[in-house]
Amino acid sequence: MFALSFGKIVLLAAVIAAVWFGYRWWQRVQKVMHDEATALSRQRAKTPTGEDMVKCPTCETYLSPRAPGPAVSTGARILAWRGDAGVAGGADSRDRDDRLRSIK
Repeated sequence: MFALSFGKIVLLAAVIAAVWFGYRWWQRVQKVMHDEATALSRQRAKTPTGEDMVKCPTCETYLSPRAPGPAVSTGARILAWRGDAGVAGGADSRDRDDRLRSIK
């Protein structure tokens, strides 16, 4: 009924070998892709990110240019922000920059 001939055994061995080597190859590809992604994320993490700060003429503290408006301060401590919500870029930031320059 289930006679095993030499040809069937060789074919079964070839299929098993193909699956095994295909699996090992796939694991190597996944490892290389993971290593490249890890190296890329490490490289991006080492790249410094930041922004230039702007000195407030009133309280002489340094603020982010994307800050919502001039600081209301007592000495060097910033107590609250006043002004609009402030969006980086556009008319709002130009208005904010003009307000910041005009306070003296």
